[in-house]
Amino acid sequence: MSFNMPKEQYIPKNTVAWCPYCGKPQEFGFDSYLAIPRCTGCGITVKDFYVRKANQGFWKAGLSKFAETVQRLGVKWERRKGGRL
Repeated sequence: MSFNMPKEQYIPKNTVAWCPYCGKPQEFGFDSYLAIPRCTGCGITVKDFYVRKANQGFWKAGLSKFAETVQRLGVKWERRKGGRL
C-alpha cells in the first residue's frame, strides 16, 4: 500500500483531514462500531501512524476534538456488506 504525504503541514478542518492513502484531503466519517473516525474514501482510521503524521494539527487541536466534531456533525462511515472495506 502506498501513501502520499502533503507538501506542507495539513491542518484538519471540521470533518476533512489529509488521507495519505487516498493522497488528498478526504472527509472522515464516524464508525459507531469502533467509535473512531475513518476515511470515507478508503476506510483507514485516524489512529493510523501515517494519518497522524500527515495531520500534525491533530495533536495541536486534539484528536479527540476531531473525533467529537465528526460525530457531532453526523458524518457516518458505513460499513460495507460483510464488514469488508
